[in-house]
Amino acid sequence: CDNTLTIPITIVPNYPPDADAGENQIIPITHNHDPDENEETVTLDASNSTDPEVETLEYKWTQVSGPDDITIAPQDWSSDPTAQFDVVNPYDGTDKTYEIVVTVKDGYGDNKDTDTVTITVSPEPNVPPTAVAGDDYTVVILHDGDPNTDSIEIELDGSGSSDPDGDQIISYEWSDNSGQVSNDINFTHTVNGAGTYEYVLT
Repeated sequence: CDNTLTIPITIVPNYPPDADAGENQIIPITHNHDPDENEETVTLDASNSTDPEVETLEYKWTQVSGPDDITIAPQDWSSDPTAQFDVVNPYDGTDKTYEIVVTVKDGYGDNKDTDTVTITVSPEPNVPPTAVAGDDYTVVILHDGDPNTDSIEIELDGSGSSDPDGDQIISYEWSDNSGQVSNDINFTHTVNGAGTYEYVLT
């Protein structure tokens, strides 16, 4: 008789997960009427990552390129597939581009996979205000019987100016050929003698 028992043992391999860092994102900074406060929160999402054995996954996000002005949270391994960071980009800035890698592992630890997502953060949009100096008009210096008096007051009004973003206009500057004449939204300017006077509102 055969007194030998042969038992084949097969180790079922553990396959690594498939990391998915999500689609590349273009994040526009929201115009909020304050040039000094324009922070935006960006969310990273690797929830489409999968595992062949449907095991529980852990995630870790790491910035690999771009400006060194963000902090991704959480920074360590987490069972949450999402992470976030806050970023600013002022209205006079340029696009900021960040490359961020997500590393995904299953419970066996050594089986990992990575994927990269690109986040582009655009500057806060700002459309310049529209200056309105008013309509051109003609004034007449009235004859008053005195050859030595030929001055007249000109009324200038910039209140028709507006900002398409709804921002408050914080300064006005009126100038003529001689230079700056006023910083008021409207004012009265005295001119002497006949002629054509041109005013520029900035």
